[in-house]
Amino acid sequence: MSLSLQRFTILTLILAGLFNGCGATYGTPPPIDRLDHLQIGATTHDEVRAVMGEPQGDGAMLLFPSLGTLDAWFYEYMEIGAFSEPDVTILLIFVDREHYSGHLWFSQFPVNTPVDGVRR
Repeated sequence: MSLSLQRFTILTLILAGLFNGCGATYGTPPPIDRLDHLQIGATTHDEVRAVMGEPQGDGAMLLFPSLGTLDAWFYEYMEIGAFSEPDVTILLIFVDREHYSGHLWFSQFPVNTPVDGVRR
């Protein structure tokens, strides 16, 4: 084996070893297990924040004209493997002017995969 081929092989093995275990996470797993503590029309803005924590982002949405514009709070968690598709969990909390109005939650994690100790 030539010296350049040996160097290439060694470099390839080192890089493969480094990337094999590499992965990254973004955000904090949304506290899905706490959604039971929220009551539509009764839980206030401050109570939602106390139960769910600070959102990663916010905005406004018009889901149905009859409801008017709702505040939308955004919670996201992502796991990215070195050689795999990212797994994503997103939670949107909807709040009208004063109270919790509902939520939308979806996850790309397989069923019964624990995320931050909580089975989804």
